[in-house]
Amino acid sequence: MESPRKNLNIIGLERRFDFNKVPPNIDKHLEFVEISSDGELLLGSSNLNGCYWTGSIWYFLEPGNAPQREKVYSGLNCDSGICDGKFLSENKVIIGEDLGMVSILHLHKDQTIKEEHSRFTVESSRSEHDHAVLSVSVSQDKQKAVTGSMDKCIKVWDVSSDKDLMSEHTYRPAHKDHVTNVAMKHESSGGNIFASCSLDGAALLWDTRMTKPAQVIYEDIAIGLKSVAWYGDTDVVIGSTMGELCCIDTRNRVLLSHTSVSSPRPIHRVVVHKNLVAVCADDTCVRVLDMKEPSAAPSIIYSDVKHQDYVRGLTWVPGTDTLISCGWDRQVLSHHIEPVIS
Repeated sequence: MESPRKNLNIIGLERRFDFNKVPPNIDKHLEFVEISSDGELLLGSSNLNGCYWTGSIWYFLEPGNAPQREKVYSGLNCDSGICDGKFLSENKVIIGEDLGMVSILHLHKDQTIKEEHSRFTVESSRSEHDHAVLSVSVSQDKQKAVTGSMDKCIKVWDVSSDKDLMSEHTYRPAHKDHVTNVAMKHESSGGNIFASCSLDGAALLWDTRMTKPAQVIYEDIAIGLKSVAWYGDTDVVIGSTMGELCCIDTRNRVLLSHTSVSSPRPIHRVVVHKNLVAVCADDTCVRVLDMKEPSAAPSIIYSDVKHQDYVRGLTWVPGTDTLISCGWDRQVLSHHIEPVIS
């Protein structure tokens, strides 16, 4: 088998992706990191070439091998920056790109593929956003995905089959400014309920089954909002451009807690594991807060500054209290969070 690119039937993908070879180097600017249910690791990176951004995707069978280029299982170059990505299965991922593209990539674990060729092929790709896709979130059953973009638009996608990627719902405009983050509700929502936030200072709760699908759950027009994550079945945690973290009860839109985490540095990403909330901001620090009591001010129980540039990606290793971070310093670091004894 010479190259997976011969499987393509989508015009233009040969230009956007380089399937003939695995990239020689991992870009410095690591944008996101994800761990699959079976413990394999996905990295997304971007690189400024002159006046435009390019990107690449990297796959490691062992998380501890990242970001060592000689231990990568496969990689793929893209002619636009890659902002976010999520696993759809052990061999399928969905990514959002700077050019407004949303693509599903398939990873081939066929031993007949030549080592120098990328094991990735593009299963489907759509250009339906008018600006960079900043955030991608996937439902718990992996049947739907939602994307948020700098074009102020939110799109919900059917990713349940091997057919062409199709958007089920388009909300334009969803916000008055860039949609910075979207987060699917995982608990028994069927991919119909998600939260979003924006630089317009609003956080919205969406239900695609409703005639009027969106309701405001939090708003502060004096600041922008950068990140949102579900905490349990009813609450969301929101990070702001002023480095503040707040917890909202979505049932009655009550502010449960509000604390300064990285002021005045904007919070970039928030990820939740049980009662632990991990945060990275526009600095070199990885922070973990204990939110066992959402109505009380959370306390920082872990802080690490081993990164030498902005931390961009965070993910929890499934079934453990281990957090993985990546940043613009080309580092991938592991953080074991000791349980809090109350």
